[in-house]
Amino acid sequence: MLEPLQLNKKVGQSMTKTIYLQLIGDLEMVKWKGLLLQNQAGPKAMFGLWLCLHGRMMTANRLIKWGLPANPKCVLCINCDEDRDHLFAMCPYGIQV
Repeated sequence: MLEPLQLNKKVGQSMTKTIYLQLIGDLEMVKWKGLLLQNQAGPKAMFGLWLCLHGRMMTANRLIKWGLPANPKCVLCINCDEDRDHLFAMCPYGIQV
């Protein structure tokens, strides 16, 4: 059975915010929040960063997992299989850029 919410509304705080904060509870703060939200990047760059941080980028290894035809090799260096970690941390071409 659902427990009734104990609303501890602060002065000047909307009821919606009070309920939302009660529902989410004590969640751990993610370390990359400032990188994603407190910068001067445009929406396109921020969305790309969000995709990368959540492991949702359209890399060859993800396309192959879904059963789509794709060349597994990295299009930048043609040496290793393409995945998020390779593109941003291990690819010699990506490191230089």
